[in-house]
Amino acid sequence: MVKKVEEYEYSGHRAYIGLEVSGLVDVKPVLRHFGGTKRRAVEVYQRFVQAGMGDRSREEYYRGSEGRMLGSEEFVKEVKHRVGEIGRAVERGVNKGIGGVSLTELLKTAERVSVA
Repeated sequence: MVKKVEEYEYSGHRAYIGLEVSGLVDVKPVLRHFGGTKRRAVEVYQRFVQAGMGDRSREEYYRGSEGRMLGSEEFVKEVKHRVGEIGRAVERGVNKGIGGVSLTELLKTAERVSVA
């Protein structure tokens, strides 16, 4: 075993934190969930990994594969509320962009969701 996560060579973790460039790991899809800039995303990702150190496997982690939304009850309510806001705006015809949602509104929503 290793003492630090970044010492384990058979994981994409080293690529996510910028210690190694791997042709096998595309870090962008994962890091974009943690922040708007690469630097911020890496910082938040590292805090996320540290917060989970020592956790055992939990049943709730596997619900995502069943199409369930993962997160606290508060998080799930907030996401559902935001999705509802966009849906209502589209129904009213307020947004006329791609798929009925303006790019500006889409970006604002993505920014609100990703702010740590």
